[in-house]
Amino acid sequence: MLKVIKDLTPAEIASITDHTYLNRVEAFLGKADHPIKARREEFYNFLSGISDLSSKPYAVCIPYGDVAYAKEYLDGSGIKIASVVGFPDGDTPTCIKKIETLAALRAGADEIDFVMNYERLREMNVKYVVEEMEKIAQLAHNHGALVKMILETSELHDSQIQLACGFADVGKIDFVKTSTGFSSSGAHPHDLKIMRENFSRGVKMSGKVRPNNVYDLLEAASGRNDGIIDLDPMKIRIGANPSLLGNLK
Repeated sequence: MLKVIKDLTPAEIASITDHTYLNRVEAFLGKADHPIKARREEFYNFLSGISDLSSKPYAVCIPYGDVAYAKEYLDGSGIKIASVVGFPDGDTPTCIKKIETLAALRAGADEIDFVMNYERLREMNVKYVVEEMEKIAQLAHNHGALVKMILETSELHDSQIQLACGFADVGKIDFVKTSTGFSSSGAHPHDLKIMRENFSRGVKMSGKVRPNNVYDLLEAASGRNDGIIDLDPMKIRIGANPSLLGNLK
């Protein structure tokens, strides 16, 4: 569906958005008397808040340990469940990433967002990077799930982003994704243009996506120069917390 980017409504942006909750218990240490309980309550509030939205997101993106609960809570809503794997630094051994992927899939995840081992890419250990992405993609596809590969673009040069996208294109990855949101910076238009030019399927922007930059990021990810975007969640996705939509004009 072709749309004018600057005229997109919050509901239209919601239709391609993955609302993200990735806080761990450690985030509540020193801030709450009972960090485990505080984290559990915050995650419940995240899900209940989404259920109350008039404009539902396409998916939620959450840790694999939360997938089963979210699947049950959101049952019947039509909202997909995406789960992060190898998060957030990507250097988790492939065998552990496969275990995390399988755990998420068996719990009901529809999509897997895994962090590429970008350190191995920077070392030009191509064999490791390609074999890992192929294993994760095959495992996800065997369970009918999509797979998104997080590049962590802030840690890569332009040529490395281009290389990673080329590998992903051949390796049957469904989406390439900018960032975890836990590194030095998040999504940038420049990186998204490189990704779109070098990858034939979906592109996801994530990491510091805010009302003041989301339209520029969408323009870069569209692959066009006319202010138009194909508003298809199988071609483009936004990763952000629910406040993004609430603060759009």
